[in-house]
Amino acid sequence: MITVKGETEFPAFTYDKEHTFHAIASIQAPKFEEISRASRAPIDLIVVIDASGSMAGEKLALVKNTLHFVVNQLKKEDRLSIISFNSEGTLHSSLTELTPTGKGVANKMIDSRESWK
Repeated sequence: MITVKGETEFPAFTYDKEHTFHAIASIQAPKFEEISRASRAPIDLIVVIDASGSMAGEKLALVKNTLHFVVNQLKKEDRLSIISFNSEGTLHSSLTELTPTGKGVANKMIDSRESWK
């Protein structure tokens, strides 16, 4: 079973005016042991990365670490595409199978901040 949770930056809001706030959503899939990786159908994963200046420093490092983890967890039949956006979107890779070579290319792209502009 997949679990989805949402959390806002403030515990409550007034209903009489518009609010701007940050929120986070987390999605938890079953543990690896509960699903056989070999029996899972291949997936197409499209990653959209915020390449604006506000993502510099620690935020960017966290995004990169997370993407490396995701790439390394996917199997060779899965496909990945990377898109960045700032004032407009940029396609960095079309859907590519994550063979060992494909994983190497994806990890190299993730490490290269310049490739996201």
